[in-house]
Amino acid sequence: WWSARSLLDLGRSAELDVTVRRVGSLPSPRVPSYTAVDARLGWTPVRQLEIAVVGRNLLDDRHPEWGSAAARAEFEREGYVQATLHLQ
Repeated sequence: WWSARSLLDLGRSAELDVTVRRVGSLPSPRVPSYTAVDARLGWTPVRQLEIAVVGRNLLDDRHPEWGSAAARAEFEREGYVQATLHLQ
């Protein structure tokens, strides 16, 4: 497996984080290889507040990571908005 991560500041109040990971197949039980991309776009409109849009597993709608085909969970593509308020 391998992974690469990029953290970019987009001016004073925005940032873009991207992670790419590649995992090879497993032989027993057979689990196929996959490549996944996660991304986060964060914005800080004021010092105490951060708003972020996050996407995970963006390349495919789902992929297994381990276990037998009959019982294994599959990780789905997901996205969400996150707000963090710093009270200090």
